[in-house]
Amino acid sequence: MKRATLAVLVLAWGIFLSGCTAAEKKRSREVAAEQREAELDLKSMAEAPKPLRRPVLLLTGWMEPPSNWKRFRDFLESSTCGCEREIVCLDLRGPGGLAAAVEKVLAAGELLGEVDVVAHSAGGLVAREAARASHGERRLRIARLFAIATPHIGSPWGKFWPIVPYPLQAADCRPASDFLASLAGDPSTTSMPITNYWAEGDVVVPRESAQAVGSEHFAYSRPKGFFIHRRCAGDPRLARDVIAALLR
Repeated sequence: MKRATLAVLVLAWGIFLSGCTAAEKKRSREVAAEQREAELDLKSMAEAPKPLRRPVLLLTGWMEPPSNWKRFRDFLESSTCGCEREIVCLDLRGPGGLAAAVEKVLAAGELLGEVDVVAHSAGGLVAREAARASHGERRLRIARLFAIATPHIGSPWGKFWPIVPYPLQAADCRPASDFLASLAGDPSTTSMPITNYWAEGDVVVPRESAQAVGSEHFAYSRPKGFFIHRRCAGDPRLARDVIAALLR
């Protein structure tokens, strides 16, 4: 298991290095300038904080710890007033499949009531499943879902599920998984407004998967590479745009 996981990481690192061309380096500088501009916008937002319209639920993705949300959460707390207790981050990792993660979300939803959800990667699938009408009174009442790099029709990396951490969750992210087929067959999973965000060059969740459902779609240019996927949640450009929407 350890050797197989190491092999996947080595492959990912090779993909990352292959993108380090002169054009990619130029794009990296452009992206850095865009991010600095977004940070200035966030600083201005922090100077005039506003209250949240409803509690915000932050959902992690497959393999991602809650610390992956730290930068976004810092931006969000700085831009809001007296709302720290209304921002809840759930760790959805675990040995079970995505259905086990859904149970964590349903339990939190019973205490929070109607929420806005900001979800990264597989967390967006968990949110959609938790909102299904089939859960009855327990269903998560989502006013708006902001899905960041969510594999709505599956991730090509799901095929590596036997050799990665939390394999059952990874298996549920395969394009042909029963979990995704069940979601696709239930219109109540898209009854809430869904806004999708993804990064150009994300090899874990490419554009065609991330924009599969929802009413709005936004892309952020990034130099290509494996690690783009994890870093999406902390991108200040995305934070600025999502937080602005949360406060409207």
